[in-house]
Amino acid sequence: MQSDLTIFRFTCLKTSVILPMRAKCTGLEYKLLPQYLKDLGYKNHMVGKWHLGYCRDECLPTSRGFDTFYGLYAGTGDYWSHTFFGKYDWHTNADIDFEANGTHSQDLEMERLDKVFDEHDSKDPLFLYFAPQNPHTPSQPTDEFLNLYPEDKFNDIRRKYLGLTSGLDAMVGKIVEKLIENGMMNNTYVIFVSDNGADPPEGLNTPFRGGKSSLFEGGTKSNSFIYSPLLKKTEYENDG
Repeated sequence: MQSDLTIFRFTCLKTSVILPMRAKCTGLEYKLLPQYLKDLGYKNHMVGKWHLGYCRDECLPTSRGFDTFYGLYAGTGDYWSHTFFGKYDWHTNADIDFEANGTHSQDLEMERLDKVFDEHDSKDPLFLYFAPQNPHTPSQPTDEFLNLYPEDKFNDIRRKYLGLTSGLDAMVGKIVEKLIENGMMNNTYVIFVSDNGADPPEGLNTPFRGGKSSLFEGGTKSNSFIYSPLLKKTEYENDG
């Protein structure tokens, strides 16, 4: 029997991403994954970047299956002031959250991840969609992670990119830590995926050509993995 979840799809735009001034969002005729999971009794939470359009209430994440949303509607913005095109963009559910102003996105997202897990009843199934701002431009890592990469060994652009990437690693570690702490890891799938290849000259896509925004392999291929104790080992699995 075919699963209803196979109907879930993302829209692919040849006209680039949905910019803030565009009166557009992912088609309301599509039922998204969190909406299906909500029908099955899941508690659905989103942290980070929405970037699927927000021109009307029906387009917002809390109207498309998520019980809570915390983060930015656009795809990028200043990590401290949370402004993009001169407009403030940080939200708790459908409300503007001015209290976030001045605090780095990474710290805000780390705090929110704690809140999601601390307030979740582990008896209920959980779907967490985490779309962190790291390591998107503008390259603004916190000093804690920037200082991991000495100035005499890395150029400024690469150093900032690596700082943001290490910050991302810490946030993923936070999720794993909370899953273990709450006794949820043994019944969880962790899916890690990027939406595109690295943006040169920050990241490296070797041996592929091109990068983000190109149709060469460097733009369309990215690293991903799925981890779960529920997955059975196969002859193709690498234990290294």
